[in-house]
Amino acid sequence: MKRLAVAFFVIFALPGFVAACPDQHIVPTPPDSTAAVQAAVTAVGLGCSVFLDRGPNGQDTYVLTKTIVLPNSVTITKWPDAPGTITVQAGTNLDPIPTTPTTFCDATTPDTINVFCSNGKSGITITDLNFVPLSGVTVVKNPPTSSAGREVWAIKNGGSNLIFRENTVSNFTDGVFLELDGAVGNAVSFENNGVNLADRFPLCGSMPCGGNAALSVVNCGSTGCTPLPAASMTDINFNGNTVVGPGSNIVRQFAVVGGLIFDDQSTVTEVEMKNNRVTQLDHGLFVAAIGSCSGSTCTNTITGNRGDNNGNRLTISRGGSPTQFCSQGPSDLAASGMSITKNTFNSNNYDGGCIAAYTGPMIMKDNIFNGNKNQCLENYSGFGPTGNAPGANICRGPGNNGPPPAPPGKNVHPGRGTS
Repeated sequence: MKRLAVAFFVIFALPGFVAACPDQHIVPTPPDSTAAVQAAVTAVGLGCSVFLDRGPNGQDTYVLTKTIVLPNSVTITKWPDAPGTITVQAGTNLDPIPTTPTTFCDATTPDTINVFCSNGKSGITITDLNFVPLSGVTVVKNPPTSSAGREVWAIKNGGSNLIFRENTVSNFTDGVFLELDGAVGNAVSFENNGVNLADRFPLCGSMPCGGNAALSVVNCGSTGCTPLPAASMTDINFNGNTVVGPGSNIVRQFAVVGGLIFDDQSTVTEVEMKNNRVTQLDHGLFVAAIGSCSGSTCTNTITGNRGDNNGNRLTISRGGSPTQFCSQGPSDLAASGMSITKNTFNSNNYDGGCIAAYTGPMIMKDNIFNGNKNQCLENYSGFGPTGNAPGANICRGPGNNGPPPAPPGKNVHPGRGTS
C-alpha cells in the first residue's frame, strides 16, 4: 500500500502532469436556473466545461432571468449522455436598455436581454444547445414584438478563440454580436447553426429598427462612441449555417443580415464564408475585409453559399460611386483580396451580388445568378466582372431596377440597443 501511495505521489509530482479538468455538471433548477448556471460558469476550471444535463424528472429547459456573465475560458454544452435537446430559455427584446458601456457584462449588475455576455475574454465555446427567448415564443412576429430575444451572446472588447457552433437559435435579433472596441483578436467561428432572426423592438418611429445579424463583427458603434485605437480581427469563419430572416421586403432603418463583417475603424482579414443558406434577409451576406490573392487563392473566401429571397444576396463593402447602390454610408469600407466562387444567388429582390468600394484583386467565377429582380451583379469597384453578363458565371433573368435594401447599421451595440 505504501508503494502504491508513493507511486501516485510521483505521478502527480511529475513536471507537466495535468489533473483531470474540474468540469461542472448541472441540472435545471426550476423555476429559475440563473444562479446555478452562473455559479457553474464562475467555478469551472480555466478551459474546462459546464455540462447542462436533464433533470431527475426529465426536465430539459434552463430558464434564465438574467444574463450569464462569462468570466473565464469555458465550454458550455449539453451533457453527452443527455437524450434529446437541452434548451436554454432566456433573453428579452427590450429598449431602452439600462446598461451603459462602463457596466456592460458586470457580474454585479447583470442585464436581462442577452443569454450570455463576455468582455474581452478568450477561449469560449458555446455548442449543441437550443436557444429560445424568455417568452418561450419561437415564431418571429411582424411587426416585431417584445416576445423575441436580443443577442444570444453579446461580446464587447473582442477576444480570441470564440466558438459558437451546432446551436439552434429561434426568434432572437442576433446570434453572436462581437464588438471590437479597439481590441485585437483572432479565430472566431460561427458554424453549423440554425438561426431565425427577429427585428428589434420597439419600432424606430414607424419602421422596424433592424441592425442585427446571425453573426456581427463590427467596431465601436458611431453613436456615443469615442475614437479608439486601431483594432484588428483575423480568421473569422461563418460556415455551414442556415439563417432565415424576418422578411426582405420590410422597410427598416438598418438592414437585417445573415453574416455581417463590417470593417470600419478595424482591420479585418482572413474571412471565410462557406456553405451557408441564407434567405428572407436584407443582405444575405455583407463583407468588408482586406486581403490579397496569389494565383487562385485569396485571403478572404466566399464559396458554396446559397441565397434566395433576400434584398442583396451578397454585398461587398459600401460606398463607391454611385453611393446609393449596394449599401449607403458616410465613408467607404476597406475591401480587397476576395475569392467569390461556386455560390448560387437566385431570386433576390434586388441584386444577386453588389460590389461597392473595393481595391482589388478579386476572383469571381463559377457562380450562378438566376432570376434576380435588378441585376445578376452590380460592380462599381473597377475590379472583377460586372453587369448582366458577369464573365465566367451563369446569369439569367432581366433587371427591373427596384429599390436597393437598407444599409447595415452602425449605431447598434451589443447589450445596449441603439442608445
